[in-house]
Amino acid sequence: MPVIRHVVIGPDRHGVVMHSQLIAAACGHEVLRAPAAGFVGREQLRGAEVVHVGFTDRLFGDTMPQAVEALSGLATEVSAAGASLSLTLHDIPHDDSPLQRLRRSGYRQVIALAHGIVVNSQLELRLIHDDARQVHSLRVAALPVLPSAWGGRSLPAEAAGNTGPATVGVLGFLYPERGYEPVIDAAPEASRILAIGEAARGHDDVAERHAARAARRGISWQVTGYVPDEDLPGVLAAVDVPVAPNRRVTASASVNTWNACGRRVLVPDSPLGRELDRTRPGHVRLYDPDEPTALATAITEAIADPARTYVPEGAGAGPTVESVAQIYREHLASCRRPRPVSVGAGRVVLPGNRWDLLARRGSGRQPMVSVVIPYYQNQPGLDLVLAALAHQHYPRERIEVIVADDGSAQAPETAAAGGVRVRVVRQENRGFRAAAARNLGAACARGDVLLFLDGDTVPEADYVRRLARLPAACADVIAVGRRRHAQLSEWTPAQVRDWFAGRLSPVELPEPEWLRQAYRNSRDLRRVDRRSYRYLISAVLGMSRSLFEELGGFDERFASYGGEDWELAHRGYTAGAIFARVRQAMAWHDGPDWVARPHDPGDKNAETITLARLLPDPEARGRGQWFPYPSILVFAPGLGSSELLAMTRSAFAAGVDCGVWADEGTARELDDPRVNSGDPAPDVWARAGFVARVTSAVDLAALPRWCELADQHGIVHAGPVTVQSSRAVNRSRRYAAAVGTDERSLGAYLFGQQDHPAPRILDTSSLERLLPSL
Repeated sequence: MPVIRHVVIGPDRHGVVMHSQLIAAACGHEVLRAPAAGFVGREQLRGAEVVHVGFTDRLFGDTMPQAVEALSGLATEVSAAGASLSLTLHDIPHDDSPLQRLRRSGYRQVIALAHGIVVNSQLELRLIHDDARQVHSLRVAALPVLPSAWGGRSLPAEAAGNTGPATVGVLGFLYPERGYEPVIDAAPEASRILAIGEAARGHDDVAERHAARAARRGISWQVTGYVPDEDLPGVLAAVDVPVAPNRRVTASASVNTWNACGRRVLVPDSPLGRELDRTRPGHVRLYDPDEPTALATAITEAIADPARTYVPEGAGAGPTVESVAQIYREHLASCRRPRPVSVGAGRVVLPGNRWDLLARRGSGRQPMVSVVIPYYQNQPGLDLVLAALAHQHYPRERIEVIVADDGSAQAPETAAAGGVRVRVVRQENRGFRAAAARNLGAACARGDVLLFLDGDTVPEADYVRRLARLPAACADVIAVGRRRHAQLSEWTPAQVRDWFAGRLSPVELPEPEWLRQAYRNSRDLRRVDRRSYRYLISAVLGMSRSLFEELGGFDERFASYGGEDWELAHRGYTAGAIFARVRQAMAWHDGPDWVARPHDPGDKNAETITLARLLPDPEARGRGQWFPYPSILVFAPGLGSSELLAMTRSAFAAGVDCGVWADEGTARELDDPRVNSGDPAPDVWARAGFVARVTSAVDLAALPRWCELADQHGIVHAGPVTVQSSRAVNRSRRYAAAVGTDERSLGAYLFGQQDHPAPRILDTSSLERLLPSL
C-alpha cells in the first residue's frame, strides 16, 4: 500500500480542519498536524509517496498572495521529500467581484502545484475544470453526512418541545457573507433567530450588527457560540425552521449537519441549491432569493406545517463517511509519482507515455534481436545494410537477420553479412506487399525484440543496441529511430566499413522538416496524442515480439506504397503501446525522402483512402461520412427508443465519429446502420480509441471533448456518461494481475482519472409523440 500522509493546518474548530482530520481517519492515513504551512519540513514528510492537504486561502494567509506563497513552500518540501501533492480545495471563488478575481488567480496557481485535486460538489468542479485539465486525478467527493447522535428522524413538534416563539436557525461560523440579513428581514415578527456557531476570525462585530438589525424589526437575535458535537443535535432539534441562506456557497457542511439530524433545510435557488435538490431529493427546499417575499413565505409555511422541515421517510441519508473515504483512497493511491512498475522477468509497465523514465535504466538483459528486412530486387542496397549489421556494437550471437523477399525474380544474396546469421524467406510476386513481407519475416523470428529495417536504409554501428533497449525493458514500447538521408547509390560494403571507422562519410541529404518539427514539439514523443501515429515509420521501427503478435502484425490489405506503418502504430496506441523516438538510433536511407522523389500522386491517394477506412482518425476522415470502424463505441443498454433516438441525433448531427450499441429490440426499431446490438466485432474493438457507457439520454455533441480528456487521463466520469480510452483499458488489463491489483486502480495510476461536469439531459417528450409515426 502506498504511504500517504495528510498535512492538516489550522485551528481545530475550523470546518476545513475538521473535514481533513475526518477523511484522514476514515482512510486510515497518518496525520501531520501543524499551525501553519511553514512548520512542515521535508524530514517530517520523508517516506511519504503522497501528501494531501485541505486548502482554503483563509487558513494559509491573511491575503491570497500570502496563501499561495505558503502553499508553494509546502509543495517544495513535498517534492524534495520525493512525494506528490494532492489537495482538497475549499471556498472556491464563485463570482466576478474584484476580490473573487484575485482569489481565482491565486487558486489557478494553487492548482498548478498539485498532482491531484478533490472538490466537494459538481458546482466546484465546473468552477475549476478548465484550470485543472492537466491534473492527473480530479475527483468530486461530496461532503459526507455524519452520523448524528440524535439517532435519526425526529417528530416535528413533540421532539422539539418548543412552545415559545418560532425559532429560525442558521448554522455555521458568523461572517459577513453568510446571508443573515435576508433571514432577519424575512422572519415573522416576535420570532427568534438563532445563530448557531461562533464568529469567524476577524469578524467579532458581525453579531452586534445583526442584533441591531433584528431589534429594529422586533425580532430576538441570539448567538450560541461554539456548540460541542454532543450537544449540537439537541440545539438543531429545537429550531423550528432551518435555513442555509448563503447563495454564493459552493459546498455546504451546514446543510449536511441539518440533514444528519433529519432536518430539511431552506436553501436559495442557486447553483449549489439546485445541485443538492437534484442529487439528494427531499433534503432541501428551494426558495427564490431574488423574489422579495419568497423566503418570508417559505418560513411562514414551515412554521404552519413543521413536517416541511423534516427529511421524508425513505429519502436516504446522503453520502456516508465511508463512501467519501473510498473516493479519497482511490484518488490518493493514483496520485503517486509516476514510476516504472515491475511486472517480472526484468520488465516494467510505464505510466502514460513516460518512456523517459527508462532513460537511466538499463533493461538488465541483452535480448535476442531479430532484424526484419523487406526486400525487392535491390541487391546493392541490401549489401550495404547487411555490411552495417555485421559491425554492430551488440553481441553477434544475439542478432539474427531475416530478409523477407517480396517476390523478386532472383533470391537475394547475403554474403555481405559476414558472420551474422541471416535467413531468407520469400513470398510470391503479387504486387507491392511490404506489409505481408514484414509479417512473413516476423513469423519466422526467434528474437524477443523485432527491429524492422528497410532494405535501402543503412544502420549506424550502435543502431541495434540503442533501438532494442526500450522494447527490451518495457514490452509496450514501439520505438522509432532517426532516419537520415544520404547519397549511397554508388557505395560498396567496404566503404561502409570505412565510414564506421571514421575514414569516410557520405553526402548528406535533407531530412523531412515536418517530421523533425514533430519530434521537436513532442520532445521525442514524450508528449503524444491519438494522432502521433503519424510519426512512426516502419523503415526504422522496433517493438517487442509479444506486442507485435498481440496486434496481429501489419494489415496486409495495404498493397501499395505507404500507410501500413501508420495503421499498425494507431492500433498499437489503442492497445496501450508507448511511443518513443530514439534519436541516437540512426540509419541512413539511400536517396531523398519520398516527397523529393518522383512519384505518382495516385499512390498517395490510394494510401489516404485505405487509411480513412481502416484507421478511426476523425481529423483525417473529416465529418459527415460513415465508416465501419468508428472511433468511439457508445454502449447504451436500457435506453428506450425515444431516448436512444434523441441521443444518436445529437451525436450524428454534430459529426461525432461513433457507433452505438443498444438493446436488440431498440436497435431494430431505429433501423440505423450506426446503431447496433450484441457485441462489436473483434477488429472493431481493436481499432476504436474510446468506449463510452451511457445510462441516460444525454447530449453527445460534447463526446469528442470528453474523449480528448480520456486520451490524456484514461477515464472521464461525466454524470451518467463514463468514457475510457482504449489504450488505458488495454494496458491496465494486460498487467493488473502481474502488478497485483485490479484494472481500474492500475489504470488510474498509469493514466489518471478526471470527473467532468455532467452533460445536459435531453428532453425526449416530443420524440415520444413522434416515434410511432416514423
